[in-house]
Amino acid sequence: MPSVNAEDTDAATNQSDENTYTTISKDDFLNYFTQNGNAVNNYDNSTGVQLFTTTTNQAGNITFKGLINLNNSFEIKGAINVGESTSTAKVADGIGFAFYQGDRSQYSSSNNIYGGNVGIYGVPGVFGWKLDTYSNYGGIDGDSDEGLSTPYGAFVSTDATGRGTIDKQSVQEMGSSFEDGQLHDLDIKYDAATKILSVVLDNTTFSESLASKINSQNPQYSFSIAASTGALSAEQTFRFDYMKYVASQNATINYIDENTGETLGSSNMSGNSNSLIKYPDVKIEDYENEGYEVDTAKTDLTDSSRFDIDDTKNQIFSVYLKHKTTTITNEKTIQQKISYEYDDGSKAAADNIQKLTFINQIVRDEVTGETTNSWTPEDGTVFSKVESPKVEGYDAAQTTVPETTGINQDSSNADYIVKYSPRDEKAVVRFIDNLTGNVIFEKQLSGKFGTTSSYKLADEIALIENQDYFVKSSNLPENGVVFNQDGQTLIYTVNLLPIEIIPESPSNPGSNTSTKTGSDLDTNKNTKLQQNAYPKATAVKMDNLEDEVKQIIELVETKQKVVDEAVSYVHFIDQDTNKIVKTDVLPKQNGFYPIKVVAATMEKYGYQLQNNWNGIYSNSKGTQKNVNVYVAKKEKFQKNAKLSIENKQGRDDFSFRDSTSENHNGLLNQFFSTSGSAVDVNHTLIPKVGGGGAGTGHEVAKILAVLAYSVNFSRR
Repeated sequence: MPSVNAEDTDAATNQSDENTYTTISKDDFLNYFTQNGNAVNNYDNSTGVQLFTTTTNQAGNITFKGLINLNNSFEIKGAINVGESTSTAKVADGIGFAFYQGDRSQYSSSNNIYGGNVGIYGVPGVFGWKLDTYSNYGGIDGDSDEGLSTPYGAFVSTDATGRGTIDKQSVQEMGSSFEDGQLHDLDIKYDAATKILSVVLDNTTFSESLASKINSQNPQYSFSIAASTGALSAEQTFRFDYMKYVASQNATINYIDENTGETLGSSNMSGNSNSLIKYPDVKIEDYENEGYEVDTAKTDLTDSSRFDIDDTKNQIFSVYLKHKTTTITNEKTIQQKISYEYDDGSKAAADNIQKLTFINQIVRDEVTGETTNSWTPEDGTVFSKVESPKVEGYDAAQTTVPETTGINQDSSNADYIVKYSPRDEKAVVRFIDNLTGNVIFEKQLSGKFGTTSSYKLADEIALIENQDYFVKSSNLPENGVVFNQDGQTLIYTVNLLPIEIIPESPSNPGSNTSTKTGSDLDTNKNTKLQQNAYPKATAVKMDNLEDEVKQIIELVETKQKVVDEAVSYVHFIDQDTNKIVKTDVLPKQNGFYPIKVVAATMEKYGYQLQNNWNGIYSNSKGTQKNVNVYVAKKEKFQKNAKLSIENKQGRDDFSFRDSTSENHNGLLNQFFSTSGSAVDVNHTLIPKVGGGGAGTGHEVAKILAVLAYSVNFSRR
């Protein structure tokens, strides 16, 4: 009998639920019983009859392959035939039913296994029942039944040595008619609640309590049916109808390390057929404490597993235990940073930052304590190529930061600095005669993008004065030219007005006479403004009236523009005559009037400034008041000027033209290809040089004539 761990065994209980019972039919007989001795190969499956003996000195039995748990009721239904007795031939020895513990296949262990032992005596620890057909006076392993009338039935038992005892109080005679060679119905029942074993043979009932005989610690018993003969023969049989019982089932649970395949241990479980198998919580908890966990997907034992109804073989279950693991996840970020800086280290553009994240799973085996690392890139392993951003006015030292491959968690952070240098830029300052629109000269400026040129308009004052001009207006920034147009040349314009002085002359006597009254100054101021505002007509021949009209319109518009822009003036006033000698416009801006240049020019005409003015004015808001500068004449200059002009009269190498000398037009006209257009030049002396006849060869004269038309030389 296999040992059973009481802790792992379900306690068997008396159960009335039909689902817990196992029923063995005649068709399943050989699956549940083992044939021994003369019983081997003597079962008729069609009738359910098992033959034990046929002649003298034979013994045969069948033993139940399973176990009967006497904590549960059971029933064996069938019939027995002890043979046929005649007047001349007596039958012997009978059939016995035994319950015992130990080797399931044992029947009699004594030397005398036949005859009166009836397959019971000689087996230790038996309790059972027999139908005995012969009284023995000796030679048996137990009580003699001498004096008992045969055939009889009685309960018997053996001690630990196998010696048998008959329960004399249970003996009942069956009568000689029972030995008729026929099968007689037999019903063996056990009631677990009362512990009463009853045997009903035909209509005779045998009953006995097994309460004192059952092993309460291990109530599982083997069962056998045996028959024997001695000197007398008998054909003894048992017809098996069915057996109904609660099988005592055994199961083995193996605990397997899924990671290594090793079997860590086993548990033996016992219980009734179809009952729940007690789940080994305690055992599994021990393994869990060692770092295991049950792999339910592979384990075939669950908390709803039951014993089957076949107690001929043990059930085997496998609990697969896998190593529990603890996973710690961390991450590492590798960064590439590209900084964009100017030469001075300041930021030229926003940083370009690429990040690659790597996830590390640290897995710890809770059984072995071993750890493994597993790095996985989350965003790839490549830093993409980066084009350096465009920055207005600057060139990047490195136009592209190339792609970097093979980045992993062990890579170092990468830092790049791309420097930006300013481009060379240009600016042009154009000095323009505001009356003619001609560019007098240009100033070329250069510098790095974003820088400010140190060039100031004041730097050109001397040059402007030498050209007999003063600044009317300018769009040059007050704080200097800023090179802020990427790749484009900056154009600035300085508008210049010519410095003009109208001296008193014999041809225009009294033209400059005025008084110092405010109204007279204003009237004279307007007269001089008009004289200065009108540009001189270009000496170009007009082919038709329409062209002349267009030119007149343009002149008027130009005059009006100048007048509109003029908001204040500088008047040079003869302190002796109170006449306005010269008037110039002070444009609406903050500027510098070339007072020294004008003073030097006026000295050529005999005028000398009587008060000091530095030429600085502030008129950006149009609030500058008119400036009056008083001058005085020099007598010597007046005389020299008159002599110079008078001496030239009547000379054949000069031509003199004034408003009253019409003949002078004819003289000038000979210098042009046609004489249809009159040349009107005031106070102009044109030298006849260059040779040649009339209309040809006077190239210098022609040029001077054109200049005379465009520029009033007498005012220079």
